[in-house]
Formats: sequence, C-alpha cells, structure tokens
Amino acid sequence: MRPTLLIGLFAVSLSVSPCCGRQSGSGTQGASEAAEPPPKSQPTAPSTELLPTCCADQEELASLDGQRVQVRGVYNKVNVSRRPPPLDLTVPGNASVLTGSVGVMLGVYYEASAVRTVQEIEQLHDSEVIVIGTIHERTPAQLHDGMPMQTMIGPYIEVESLAAVDVPTAPAP
Repeated sequence: MRPTLLIGLFAVSLSVSPCCGRQSGSGTQGASEAAEPPPKSQPTAPSTELLPTCCADQEELASLDGQRVQVRGVYNKVNVSRRPPPLDLTVPGNASVLTGSVGVMLGVYYEASAVRTVQEIEQLHDSEVIVIGTIHERTPAQLHDGMPMQTMIGPYIEVESLAAVDVPTAPAP
C-alpha cells in the first residue's frame, strides 16, 4: 500500500483520561470473603456499545463535535511539514485515522502529546483501528507570542484508547 502524504488538511489531539468508576454493592460479606483480595483482571478496552460512531462524513462530524465517540478507520502515519521528507515509519510522528470521507488526526498535531511512538506506528500503519475519545471538528489555532500561526484546521480526537481491529484470516487450504 502507498504511504499517505498529508499536507495541511487536518489535525487531532490525544489525551488519556480515566474511564471507569467503582461499583458499589449492598449486603454484607463474610469474614473469609473480606480477607481475600479481589481477583486481578486483564486490562480491557472501554465498552463501545453506547458510544456513537463517528465520522462517515462532515455532517456527522459536525453533529458529534465535542462528544465522546468511537472512530473506526485506517491508521496512517502523517508527515506534517511544509516540505515533508519521504514517509519514515522508524521515527516517532503524527498519525491519523481515515474513515469514510473524513480524516481525523490523533491529537493536536503541534502538541507533544500527539506524537505517536515508533512501536505504535510500525504496528498499526495501514491497519484498521478503533479509537475512543472526544472528537473535535476543528483544531485550535497554534499561537506564537500570543499571535495565531498558520494551522491545519481539520478534525482531531482526544484519544482515550486506540486498538487494532482483529481481522480474521482465512485458514490455509
């Protein structure tokens, strides 16, 4: 597959936030139950059952602006530069998820929090992923000495979680 080159079309912001609260129950526990520590569980992705899916088109993006959503699409490393060098998957950088006709940056591209790790880029580039977070229709303007700078203004998502979609492979004949 050809590397994606993106110049000045959109941006995305990432941040991690807690997702789950504690459940409280009623009733009493016996002495033997109270002495045992709770079982350790494997980390799991937050449930996507109740989250709206975004961004098949610009209208859907606009209607979900500022809401917690899930975005399913193809992960791509993005060169954000006036004169981008050839795509290099071995260096950290920005990434986007392409879904329908909308490209969503993972984080505000000019902030350090948006830089994706080499491991993530190598593992997920050109793969289908699900991203959960807060979607924003427009990237905030970058400021220098209080003055707005030229900024990509497209959508971004504040990422809470990012996971590859398990694509079943056909068994060999």
